[in-house]
Amino acid sequence: MRIVGLLAAVCLVVGGCAAEDAKDTVDTGAVPRSSPSPSLDPAGRLDAAVAANLRVPFQFKLSGPGMPAGALSGVADPPGGVLDLKATFSTELAVDYFRDGSGLYVKMSGFEDINPDSASWFKADPAKLTGDDFISVVDPQNPMQLRDIVAATNAVHEAGPGQLAGTLDPKKLKGPLIEEQDQAAAVPVTVTLDTEGHLTKLTLDSPDGGSLSLEFEQFGQALDVTAPTADATKPMPDEMYQALNADN
Repeated sequence: MRIVGLLAAVCLVVGGCAAEDAKDTVDTGAVPRSSPSPSLDPAGRLDAAVAANLRVPFQFKLSGPGMPAGALSGVADPPGGVLDLKATFSTELAVDYFRDGSGLYVKMSGFEDINPDSASWFKADPAKLTGDDFISVVDPQNPMQLRDIVAATNAVHEAGPGQLAGTLDPKKLKGPLIEEQDQAAAVPVTVTLDTEGHLTKLTLDSPDGGSLSLEFEQFGQALDVTAPTADATKPMPDEMYQALNADN
């Protein structure tokens, strides 16, 4: 089977991605870290690791076949309900996504045919977002579908010091991670935990040799990101709704 990178969903508006690191931060105070419970079984440790991640702000990045490091990265503050995501195509082309309690915002840099003013953000009307595939990727309480991936993972077991492994059932995972025609084959999952019980890396390995990895870091640290201001925001055009709603 072929694993489809989450970047494909993030890049629906313009397609295709290239290289460069991009990290943003969330403005929130540092949060005390917690230690893992030694009494939990492997499945319980995995659930506890996800819960530990989602209790604090963190940075994340996605890598996969044909995706240079840093092509997609961002920050999430699950308790604060904020997610800031950047897809970098080249030094000139990038798309930023920001989501908080007031809505979903998109800013496109370098795509003058769609957005001549690259300093402006487009704000989405929730009523015009007809499906949840893309929205599931930018959910601050479920960033990059982390909860969904773990919920669809079975047979979790120890795989070495600080590592767990299991098998993801693609039929249980709704969203852009796995193409519909590839949902018959199970996907091996490997998870790395730090000494404080956070999930620091989750890798999905395809039988055809491809893999997709989500990495998490900077747990609980004070981060800084700026929300779009009203004077820099305008309504999202119809063609962008069509792209975001594609395949839903």
